[in-house]
Amino acid sequence: MGAHRSPGLDAVMVEVTTLGTGIVVMMIVAVAALFLVLTQHKYSAILLLASTIGGIVLDGILKLGFNRPRPARWARWLVMTGALIVIALISIRRLYLGVHYPSDVVAGVAIGLAWASFCMATLEAIQKFGIRRDPRILQHELPAPKQAASGSP
Repeated sequence: MGAHRSPGLDAVMVEVTTLGTGIVVMMIVAVAALFLVLTQHKYSAILLLASTIGGIVLDGILKLGFNRPRPARWARWLVMTGALIVIALISIRRLYLGVHYPSDVVAGVAIGLAWASFCMATLEAIQKFGIRRDPRILQHELPAPKQAASGSP
């Protein structure tokens, strides 16, 4: 990838780097959590915050552990597609700038997907076991009511 570098593309890739910083991630998560709370999805908001903080901690621990030297609905689908594009851009940027080995990038994506899967499974388990104990636990986790196309409820 180093043979295809250019000053313009270097500048773009450096800007993409900011998408993965802790500040940007936490701002996006904070806005998403606020949205979840306001739409009465309190448990989902808590899990989002816990999983993000856990992911940041896990990332830090893994980086310390491996400490490897670096080379010199439609809305749901839209969000998932956007997330995949951001993940791909950040991964490609790391390879392009030569700050990570391909194996590091693949491992990071795999661990991130595993963590996200664990968090999703945890939410499902909480809901399954919670509904047995108290069926009202999901009353605040239902999808928002649909509104008519004219904008009237």
